[in-house]
Amino acid sequence: ARVLYENLLASREASWQAKLAGLSVEFLGALNTLIEDPLDGAASAAAAGSGGGAGGGGGAGGEDTSAGRCLRRYKNGYCVMMTRSGLCLSTACTPSLDQAIDWQIALARAPGLSATRAAASNAPGPLSEAELMNILEAEPSIQLIFRFAVKHDGRVVHTPATRDLAKALEFRRRYTQASQSSRSSGPNSFEDVKAQALKEAANDRKQHAARKSRLAAAVAKEA
Repeated sequence: ARVLYENLLASREASWQAKLAGLSVEFLGALNTLIEDPLDGAASAAAAGSGGGAGGGGGAGGEDTSAGRCLRRYKNGYCVMMTRSGLCLSTACTPSLDQAIDWQIALARAPGLSATRAAASNAPGPLSEAELMNILEAEPSIQLIFRFAVKHDGRVVHTPATRDLAKALEFRRRYTQASQSSRSSGPNSFEDVKAQALKEAANDRKQHAARKSRLAAAVAKEA
């Protein structure tokens, strides 16, 4: 149900009815549970609170290979955080330690997040969409937040936090390109790219909430 849920949110709304038609009541109920999951809202709030500032998060290209440091406890629960090849990944917080451990195991099994793979290659690729779908299928409750660490002007700058892996990759591409061209085009070019990315990330969060509401209505119509 989680994979279909993500596919529905990413697809045209005009296609929802055809994709929902014929699904069992149990499956529709599972979709509705995902839509109403409070962890979904917690992930959006966490992404909104993670700006695209400098410093923190393990550094550009840095590796956090300590399993103990991946699982962290905060006032509002437990979350999993990993850094692989510049990709800074975190989950929403959950009050359940067992659930957080299950998330950590699912993430550790993804080839793109494997410390072994990272150590075996000078430039390991980031998490792929196919690997992401495998994670969501294994742990439907997991809510992930992505951002990249990019080196700029002798410091580490993070792209805006987003729940969309493809968007995070696009932000990384823009930041990297802007950083490389800033010597010739001036420092304002990088700041302009950064401001635009932050604006897009905020808009994406609003759009996600709105699409969830419309998807809930579409699911209720089929139930």
